[in-house]
Amino acid sequence: MDKNVNKFEEILKSAKPPVPELPPNFSTRVMSEISQLEAKSIGLQTRTRVGLGSFTIACLLLLLSLLTFNSILFEIQMNGSLELLSFGTQFLSDIFGYIPFDLIIPTVLVVALASRMMWVSKVFKKGVAAVIISSYLITGLGGAALAATNVNKRIQKTLTTGKIDWPLISWFYKERARYQVKHPNFNMGQVEKLSDGFVWIVDPNGRTIKVKLPEGQAVEKGQFIRIVGSVDKGLFKGNNMNFCHPVNAQRYYHHMPMMHQNKTMHMQDMRKHPKMMNRMTSPN
Repeated sequence: MDKNVNKFEEILKSAKPPVPELPPNFSTRVMSEISQLEAKSIGLQTRTRVGLGSFTIACLLLLLSLLTFNSILFEIQMNGSLELLSFGTQFLSDIFGYIPFDLIIPTVLVVALASRMMWVSKVFKKGVAAVIISSYLITGLGGAALAATNVNKRIQKTLTTGKIDWPLISWFYKERARYQVKHPNFNMGQVEKLSDGFVWIVDPNGRTIKVKLPEGQAVEKGQFIRIVGSVDKGLFKGNNMNFCHPVNAQRYYHHMPMMHQNKTMHMQDMRKHPKMMNRMTSPN
């Protein structure tokens, strides 16, 4: 029995592979490989953190550009330039003066920077062109969707009728996002009074204008009209006219309470200071 065990052990020993001879610098090479693996791991972690940081910055830039693009669209809606298009291409060249290029150019640059940061982050394995196109689509569609909501109108109404004042936002909604069209051959407003072919309209800036209607045209008090013509001896004579959509036209008048309030405050100040009133009304 012992002989069989010994023989079995000999068979097992003979079946073992021979121990390879290791080079004299084996341990040094192993430690070098370990160091390289650790360096690669640290580099990968660093690149991951840089990628996530770039992606976060890119998202913030896209959000900023989305809000800015919304502001661009809302300003175009509010400045009245689209009303000029209701008469075809007659005022097409004049519309470019109301396009806010000072907002459009920075928005394009911010989106370009966001696209670059998105590409550097390597979060999405897409080509450069795909990243750029996606960034502009996000900005354009998102900004247009936001401008189509009532958020801008609510903010504007709150700022123009309330006592809230947010430095940059208030300036935009009170000064920039308002009716700005001034053209010698174009007027629009709400009919306040009418008499024998003449109407008095109040434009979105609170100015009352006497207008002679084109032949064959009739209006009713309270309607919003836009009219093309020319000024003759202080009277605006119309040769073409159409009606504004009442809901769309009403948005230009959000600033009216604020203007009336400012006018009332100004008159109160003048009453408090009669000497100032006398200086302003007395001839030189």
